[in-house]
Amino acid sequence: AAVCWVIFACSTGNGGFINTLLSWKAFLPLSRLTYCAYLVHPLVMYVYYFNWNFPLYMTDLDLVYLFLGNLMVSYGIAFIVSIAFESPFMGLEKIMFGGLGKKKK
Repeated sequence: AAVCWVIFACSTGNGGFINTLLSWKAFLPLSRLTYCAYLVHPLVMYVYYFNWNFPLYMTDLDLVYLFLGNLMVSYGIAFIVSIAFESPFMGLEKIMFGGLGKKKK
């Protein structure tokens, strides 16, 4: 309910400082990278875990190590996917639809 209220307040112009913080332009590349990591991480986990040839006995340290490894590999692949696919398509989108929706002065 709290997240819904923040979304509603920001979209109606009543967000104040939170709207300014969440609309900060520096978050835009990070949000795209995070979305790419969200799309890529199941593949990373699938490839890693289904290539095990022996039983896996986990300790807390092993779990942290695997989590951080999967996180870094997922974000690395997400960066490559973002540079290779998302950025060129954003350029095409700006060329094709750049003038739509903007008021000319």
